[in-house]
Amino acid sequence: MEVVAKGASEARKNFSLFLDEAEKRPGFINRRRSTYIVIPSNAIEKIASLKIKVAYCHDDMDAGRVYYTKNPVFPDVVGWGDTKEQALSSFVDGLKDFCSIFYEDFYGFSRAPNRQGQVFPVLAILSIMSNGGDVSEIIEDGGN
Repeated sequence: MEVVAKGASEARKNFSLFLDEAEKRPGFINRRRSTYIVIPSNAIEKIASLKIKVAYCHDDMDAGRVYYTKNPVFPDVVGWGDTKEQALSSFVDGLKDFCSIFYEDFYGFSRAPNRQGQVFPVLAILSIMSNGGDVSEIIEDGGN
């Protein structure tokens, strides 16, 4: 079986039907020299099976500060807090902010060599956010 991409005009003409079909299987649209894939956002969550591992450290034992770090997928997202729960909440907020910024300049970020590995995790997190899901559910404690 061959995958057939619809032309942009054809997809636009029957857009509701096209989206209904994309609910069951990915839809493909050809426009100019590019082919676009249309799938429901919850499918990206399932495809990615995303789990973000974070580790925490107590660097300043006197102040009782905890911070989340050592995350290989999003190394520049760090959560701070006086407790593990506060640090996790801060990390999740930072992750959502990072993904929103990535989305705003998706073209630039997705082409940057040091960000290409983040494309699917960002899409999965954005899908969770757009469906009203809880991003903290994909966070795993990776230990110290």
